[in-house]
Amino acid sequence: MEYTPGEIARNLPNYYDYFWDIKYDDTAITYDQYYDSVTSLQLLTNIETPYFGSFQIYKADKENYDFQVNMFLNSTSSQAVPYFSQFIYQSILSTVKPEI
Repeated sequence: MEYTPGEIARNLPNYYDYFWDIKYDDTAITYDQYYDSVTSLQLLTNIETPYFGSFQIYKADKENYDFQVNMFLNSTSSQAVPYFSQFIYQSILSTVKPEI
């Protein structure tokens, strides 16, 4: 049995404050595709850093606690790596054991 992406997403920090733009898609993308979409948004919206990063959840096995997640990070942000790593770790732990 698997956790759904929604179950994991609901445990991201500030989830209910609309801090996250959650999209469900069964299509995997490469880092180049992610980078191109971030760059396009930057040029179209004139926002300095529209997105810090993105997660792709490939596996979230309830029985074996096996989670496979890709993180795509906006390399123009010095805070993206430590924050996004902590966000997904915290979310996974809170999904498995809510009292954490």
